Amino acid sequence: MAANNSTSLFNLGNLSSNAAKEPNRLVQAFTWFTIFTIIATIAGNGLIILAYITQRQLRTPFNLYIFYIAFLEALLAVTAMPGSFIQSFYGYWPFDAVSCSFVITARLVVGAAVRWGHTLIPANRIWAVTFPVHYRVAHTMRCATWLVVGSWIFLCAVCLPMVVLGRKSMGSAASDVKCQRDNDGLYAEIIGFDLPEIIIVLAFPYICFKLRRYRRLKRQNKVLAHQSAVSDTMAMEKKATRSSLPPSAADPISPDPLGTAQPRSSPPQPRSGQSRSHFRIQTYLVIGIIICWTPNTVFWLLVDTTHPRYWNPTFNAVQFFLQYTYAWVSPLLCIAANRSIRQGVCDVLRCQRT
Repeated sequence: MAANNSTSLFNLGNLSSNAAKEPNRLVQAFTWFTIFTIIATIAGNGLIILAYITQRQLRTPFNLYIFYIAFLEALLAVTAMPGSFIQSFYGYWPFDAVSCSFVITARLVVGAAVRWGHTLIPANRIWAVTFPVHYRVAHTMRCATWLVVGSWIFLCAVCLPMVVLGRKSMGSAASDVKCQRDNDGLYAEIIGFDLPEIIIVLAFPYICFKLRRYRRLKRQNKVLAHQSAVSDTMAMEKKATRSSLPPSAADPISPDPLGTAQPRSSPPQPRSGQSRSHFRIQTYLVIGIIICWTPNTVFWLLVDTTHPRYWNPTFNAVQFFLQYTYAWVSPLLCIAANRSIRQGVCDVLRCQRT
């Protein structure tokens, strides 16, 4: 996901003097890697989108979140990324202010939507492992759709004011040439980009703990069920023996003379196959997020919170390449983690529709 401040090669107007110090070969690498990322992102996420649309078995509530993330990544690749390529290729913004406003809006709103879209997966898993019965009943396609719509409403409420305020202060030609938001973006960055990663990373240990607890309880209940079955068998044999004895020989103080004791009921369990598949997707994405998003988050927090403003060309290059890489790696992670998605993508490539 190439959505944070790095979607613009030199994002802040007052960093132009630092940006000018970037080596020319590094700028060229940024430019051409952006082209590769646009193509790879559209191709990889496009396969996920086509598979979800054409393969009926993939249209599940959980897969809707995967489709939503893929759609946002592809949308970012056709809106904000080309604007970043144009600006880094020419060294300035060659078009009018309207097109600049479009790029800025896509960069902030769609970019933040990608990050918050990823939080739907850990939120879904927390719901599933904490309230499994309610989850099975309530988590329908309609519920998943409303969660997606709600995330969009939240993002627009958070990000659009920042876009409007930024454009209000961009009346001069010099600002429009760079096509940047001319206001402090720390608020939008923390809410739109940093907070989602914190939620995703912190939710993962809790989900692991709950799943481990479920597995332990499941093993314990298997043992109890086995012991109960053995006890029932012995009780039936004892009952058969008693029936052949005089009534006075039978045990008059049996707590369960008919052998009807039932094993202790187990707590609600998530569906094991689906749960493992969903957890695998979450695990792969969390690993990718930690590797690819964290440098970007740290770099721009340093830029926005230090005085004089922090700037390191090497750190900038590392966070840029990792951030853009995630845009086309994330669909590969989903395909690798989920057999049904992998099969659906293969059917799309073979032009088969189910």
